[in-house]
Amino acid sequence: MLAVAMRVAAAVVLAASFCNAQQPDPESIFNQALSAQQHGDIEAAIAGYQRVLKIAPNLVPARANLAAAQMQVGRTAEALDNYRAALRAAPGDTQITLLYSNALFELSRYSDARDVLSPFANSHRENLDAAFLLGETLIRLQRAREGVKLVDGVAKARNDANAYLLSALTHLQLTDYKEAKTSADEAARLDPANAAAWTLSGMANAATGDLKKAEAAYRKALELNASDFDANLRLGTLLLRMDQNPEGAKPYLERALEIDPSSLSARYEVANLQAALKDDPAAIANFEQVVARKPDATDAHVQLSTLYMRAKRREDAKREREIVDRLMATERDSATRRQTKNPEDELAIFSSATPSR
Repeated sequence: MLAVAMRVAAAVVLAASFCNAQQPDPESIFNQALSAQQHGDIEAAIAGYQRVLKIAPNLVPARANLAAAQMQVGRTAEALDNYRAALRAAPGDTQITLLYSNALFELSRYSDARDVLSPFANSHRENLDAAFLLGETLIRLQRAREGVKLVDGVAKARNDANAYLLSALTHLQLTDYKEAKTSADEAARLDPANAAAWTLSGMANAATGDLKKAEAAYRKALELNASDFDANLRLGTLLLRMDQNPEGAKPYLERALEIDPSSLSARYEVANLQAALKDDPAAIANFEQVVARKPDATDAHVQLSTLYMRAKRREDAKREREIVDRLMATERDSATRRQTKNPEDELAIFSSATPSR
């Protein structure tokens, strides 16, 4: 959206700047490059903008559009150089600042994006694009409480479903479940065709204890997207654990594992399902895969101990109980150490509240 807005402004600037230009005609070259970029011929666009800049090196719209085109084809170092050159030619330009910051964000250079955005956002508090991008950047930098405050402000000001989605996910990660529920429900209301919004609504409602509303939200998500991994996994888990309905849970958990066979969460829940259905050999095989990849998965070791006893594999069951004792002792020690820390020092992310893969 930002790139489109910038190009409209750029065309106006060029029409005014080149009305008396001599041949070769940079306005014509620019318009051809712009048309090529809009039609997906990025290499032709790059060549055109470069021709324009040989004639008018300080023409900011051409420089910025060239940078955007270079980003599209992975020429990121050149793109960033051109964004910086555009900013030197037009210090403080809103669109160029946002495009440059967004490019840094897309390259996962979050600290650099923050350094560009922070002073700009502070001096342009009315600019919601800057506020949102800075908020998202701070969240990626593990400064989630600062970041989500900005995102919440944008969500309310714009009534924006995507901002509410980011707000809901971040509040879930921070275990702010009431705030997460409010944002997720608002996202689903504003964009009812978005399966992810309903999945987040289900997660937030489950976290606040409204399991019926959570179940309804997951089912709505799956109506919209039957391949939604999280909706399948969480609806199946809810039916298995809360409703004690393994047969009802079966198609959703099996579908989740089919969608992502590498997911330990899905494999663990399928193993629980198989244990509930008394398919002990299959359950054992899946729990063994879980602990092989995650040796500190205490609950999986507990389940294995029980299943080995049912299968009369007493030595294996004894080994698993000893592993459980060691893991629980380690967890107690870790809990004691964590009590000496400020809980704001790290995010508490619970498997019942965040997407798991």
